[in-house]
Amino acid sequence: MSWQAYVDSSLVGSGHLDKAAIISVAGDSVWATSTGFTVKPEEMKNLVAILTQSGNVVDKAHADGIHVAGERYVVTRIEDRSVYGRQVC
Repeated sequence: MSWQAYVDSSLVGSGHLDKAAIISVAGDSVWATSTGFTVKPEEMKNLVAILTQSGNVVDKAHADGIHVAGERYVVTRIEDRSVYGRQVC
């Protein structure tokens, strides 16, 4: 299964997520995304910093939220390799 098929069927297709992206661990490339969910380079770098817990980015993410594809999200959970957020209306 390709990463794109995984995003489409296993993540978004599960009905539990509306949008998803898989990015490289270096934060320099997008491997797969939901249709129309374009993650900017600076957003990828921020997500990687959160997952590697660089500096105070985890506290900042919980306090201020994160921006992905130009949208603001409230961080609901950070796990080993995943950041979950809920879109702010």
